[in-house]
Amino acid sequence: MSSQHEALPPLVPVSATPIERIDAALYRDLLESAPDAVVLIESEGRILLVNRQAERLFGYTRDELVGQPIETLVPEQFRKVHSVHRDSYFAEPKVREMGAGLELAGRRKDGSEFPIEISLSPIRTGRGLLVTAAIRDATERRRANEMFRALLESAPDAMVIIDDTGVIRLANAQAQSMFGYQREALVGKRVEVLIPERLRSQHAAHRTGYFTSPKLRSMGTGLELSGRRKDGSEFPIEISLSPLQTEDGVWATAAVRDISDRKRADERFRALLETAPDAMVIINAAGRIELVNAQTERIFGYPRADLVGQSVELLVPERLRGRHLGHRGEFFRAPKVREMGAGTELAGRRRDGSEFPIEISLSPLETEQGTWVTAAIRDVTQSKRERDAAVRLAAIVESSNDAIIGKDLHGRITSWNRAAVQTFGYTADQVIGREVTMLFPQERLHEEQLILERVRGGEQIKHFETQRLAADGRLLEMSLTISPILDANGKVVGASTIGRDISERRQAEARFRSLLETAPDAMVIIDRTGRIVLVNAQTERLFGYPREKMIGQPVEMLIPQRLRGRHAEHRGSYYTSPKVREMGAGLELSGVRSNGEEFAIEISLSPMEAGGERLATAAVRDISDRKAVERKLARYAEDLARSNRDLEQFAYVASHDLQAPLRSVIGFSQLLRRRYDAQFDQDGREFLEHVESSARHMQALVNGVLAFSRVGSQGADFVEVDAEAILREVEGNLSGVIRERGAIITHDPLPSRVKASRIEFNQLLQNLIVNGLKFQPGDEPRVHVSAVREKEGWHFSVRDWGIGIGAEHQERIFQIFQRLHPPEAYEGTGIGLAVCQKIVQRHRGRIWVDSTPGEGATFHFTLQVE
Repeated sequence: MSSQHEALPPLVPVSATPIERIDAALYRDLLESAPDAVVLIESEGRILLVNRQAERLFGYTRDELVGQPIETLVPEQFRKVHSVHRDSYFAEPKVREMGAGLELAGRRKDGSEFPIEISLSPIRTGRGLLVTAAIRDATERRRANEMFRALLESAPDAMVIIDDTGVIRLANAQAQSMFGYQREALVGKRVEVLIPERLRSQHAAHRTGYFTSPKLRSMGTGLELSGRRKDGSEFPIEISLSPLQTEDGVWATAAVRDISDRKRADERFRALLETAPDAMVIINAAGRIELVNAQTERIFGYPRADLVGQSVELLVPERLRGRHLGHRGEFFRAPKVREMGAGTELAGRRRDGSEFPIEISLSPLETEQGTWVTAAIRDVTQSKRERDAAVRLAAIVESSNDAIIGKDLHGRITSWNRAAVQTFGYTADQVIGREVTMLFPQERLHEEQLILERVRGGEQIKHFETQRLAADGRLLEMSLTISPILDANGKVVGASTIGRDISERRQAEARFRSLLETAPDAMVIIDRTGRIVLVNAQTERLFGYPREKMIGQPVEMLIPQRLRGRHAEHRGSYYTSPKVREMGAGLELSGVRSNGEEFAIEISLSPMEAGGERLATAAVRDISDRKAVERKLARYAEDLARSNRDLEQFAYVASHDLQAPLRSVIGFSQLLRRRYDAQFDQDGREFLEHVESSARHMQALVNGVLAFSRVGSQGADFVEVDAEAILREVEGNLSGVIRERGAIITHDPLPSRVKASRIEFNQLLQNLIVNGLKFQPGDEPRVHVSAVREKEGWHFSVRDWGIGIGAEHQERIFQIFQRLHPPEAYEGTGIGLAVCQKIVQRHRGRIWVDSTPGEGATFHFTLQVE
């Protein structure tokens, strides 16, 4: 221990100048802080100094080591050799770095040995040349190296480790077997010895590029690589590269795999892929296309170069791509075989954008890059069309209202639809496989042989009317259409029978004929060509022909000669758009009897179907008498209109002529009152008032008659009027009366669009409101107007709270000049409500009153003009 603290001479590295002396204390501090064991020895090999790491590593105290030969720390079997190495080192001292390739061992105090690495540094001192040895326990590294070598040897691939100059540093047994070289012959050679000569220059450039930016490169990254054996033969390989950090810098570990068998398998797989009848598309987990075959190019219209590397959704219609992404993700999460036609309706998209139906089978494909999927895609346009046609045909057959029965050429039933069950009462299980003659009455059995002979000859039998038996024994009237069934080669293999039960039709025909005969009108049924098919007895009586003379003839034989050309045009246009045309559709028509006599007729037309043919039924009515009455009524109407015009003119003239003397009477009465009032006694003054009052009453009567006569002559056009606006006009007209009496006029919301004569509607409201105010004694009389929409038009109400009207008078008040009260009680002429009634009637409405004496009255009227 004391020697450890002896003063050391200044330490100077061998290559240092005198000014670079190292302080001994500083040296000791550095020594103690070193991570490795450090031992300072002299040229004789004696230990001068050790640090704490050396004590821990070798198990000695420093007192036990200082002064001892360095060989104390060397295993006995190496001590003689070590002393020789030590002497040669002191003879030519230089720095030797840790791990310089020497396999060294150390010996602990307990005698155990362990691998070490040593770095040596010479130091020039006043005592002479000394050497500092830094010693590291290499046990863990040796163990790691051994594990690495064992792993290298156990690797299934050939493993070759090269440095950054391309020199092989290590190779495993697989590399020896694969390339045919002994590994000793490979170590130290450039790696290009394993590359075909034609590729060596290219490989050297790739190697240089790799060491510029070393990183992991997985096996099979798309490069086509080849190896070269010792015998010169070449073979396909795949390489994965991994950078390896060593004390000598970055090396590279290359795992080399011989893929000759896989290449052969790939070639067989590609050949199989190309001969597949379906489009084959292989995609990776990212949904990118890795491989396609010629069928894919043909079906989708893309060259394979445009498909490989693209997303598989390129082949999916745009509207389905989002959903397809979800399906693809689900498949890769749980990949399994999905067979063709798994019930999913799928579509593909060609290069030109057109879509077509497809079926897909999916199979997971395990690759070195992970799970891929092989999709076999089939264009099912034709099969879908055929399948859809078959489904539609089956649906049509099953949903048909006609019995459809299939049978073979031996007459055995092969198919039986729902309508056949309903028609005959047998289920399909009860009849399929049995002879179709089970449905024939005894007297009809001979028909089957004749039918089969005609079917075997390829003939179709249409609308064959016969009889068949139902399960309950009923005899059915049937109309049959029998068609041959052909196989794919056009050979007749059976027959299809479409049967319709016409029992009801036969009964209906009988009823129809009976109805036709009892019809009150002449009934003529014609076909599309205008030929008469059927007539009734009324037709014979009306036109004078026996029916045998009419059946089969053009219907124009019943039309006057001058009208026949035009009638043929009308008939043609009717069949273009046949519909019911009722009797009296506004057309002036004429018929001609067998004796040439013309007469007025009306016709109603109805289209009808019979036996698959479109017919028209014409009901013909002789309207000669009605026409005569109509002419007479027209004359009466003309006379009445002329009389009304004359009456209106008379009323106008009369009222005008009466107005002048009435004005004179009123004027002279007023003149007498002003000039001679003082000369009249009381009786005279009363008589004069009676004269003037009577004249004014007469004037009001004349005006009322004139107003009554003018209803309909003014405001003749009906227009859309706003009822509330009209009510405001009426209130303006009556503003003086309303102010004078303090009247209140109220209303509910009234319609803004009423079809009416504006002038007459104004007059109607004004008369009813005046009437309501007049029969309310006292101040603040009230009138309320309301309206509601009814099915046929508008229903108006005008209510007052006056004296009311007894039930016995409620109809009489609408008659002209009818008054319920003397003039001195309530002024008026008895014409106002008559005018109201006339206006309402002209608007095709009605007017009435609801009233209880003492509780007021409500006048109602409707306007039904549309």
